[in-house]
Amino acid sequence: MRITESHLRRIIREEAARVIAEEERAAATPAPAAATPAPAAGSPQIGPGANLRGANLRGANLGGANLEGAKLEGARLWGADLGGVGLVGADLTGADLKDAYLGDANLEGANLRGVDLSRADITGVKVTSAQRDSMKIVG
Repeated sequence: MRITESHLRRIIREEAARVIAEEERAAATPAPAAATPAPAAGSPQIGPGANLRGANLRGANLGGANLEGAKLEGARLWGADLGGVGLVGADLTGADLKDAYLGDANLEGANLRGVDLSRADITGVKVTSAQRDSMKIVG
């Protein structure tokens, strides 16, 4: 399934609004003045440093995107096209990348702890030797 850019933006807007609402409910104290505010509902940013924690991007086409330093903890990217994506220094802790295509993606310095790469195509993926040594890839 190929997702159009407008569809992807709508999905991300909805996920951003959901995540923001959850964070607001969970916040016991106000954020320090120096903290970077979360993007306002309806205006998520796709790009370096994007906050896509817990986002449902199943089957999304993000091929070639620059997501350097992005926060993708717990994101659901099952079957997504991440070919050539720049994820340098991104946090993918616990992300679901089952059946995803990551051909030639750059994951150098990314946090891959708990990432599910079952049946993912990782041909040509760039990772550091330390990451490679600690990766467990099944099926």
